Amino acid sequence: MSKIRALAAALVFFISLLVSAQSQPSRAVALNVKADQGGSQLHWTIINRSPSAVYVYSYYLYGPAYSITKGVTVTTLNTTPTALDGSCPYLFPPVLLLRVPAGDYREGDFRDSQLNNLRGKSVNLSIGVGLNPYTVVAKAAQLRKTDNCKKSPYDAIVEWSSLVRSNSIQIP
Repeated sequence: MSKIRALAAALVFFISLLVSAQSQPSRAVALNVKADQGGSQLHWTIINRSPSAVYVYSYYLYGPAYSITKGVTVTTLNTTPTALDGSCPYLFPPVLLLRVPAGDYREGDFRDSQLNNLRGKSVNLSIGVGLNPYTVVAKAAQLRKTDNCKKSPYDAIVEWSSLVRSNSIQIP
């Protein structure tokens, strides 16, 4: 009987981990960056440790940054919108998503002319990660068609994704 209870407890624990990873993909995704010798680009690696595929908003993933947030000690290069906008952008790029399968990784290079201005400073990269790609694409398309400007298509990305920040590095 105690073996059955132990097995049941282990099963409940495993299921809770699975549900947690699926509801909050940012906990199971790691983002590592390193600068090249000249500091003109950042090499990134996205690692998915979750039991299901995750999707990364990738329109700005290769640069330039969507926005730059200057903190006291670290400057963050945002490759995704980070706050609700509620405006009507004149142009809205397509919702491009990079699929990272369960237990796998993806690598690439981020380039931005602003990296030259950040030489000798600490920077990190932020990405937006989500699970169901069809919901964000449909929501962004719906918001693109509305005329009231209370929500931007970028808001669909903010609501869908969880932010993941990389390690901080110093630009040479």
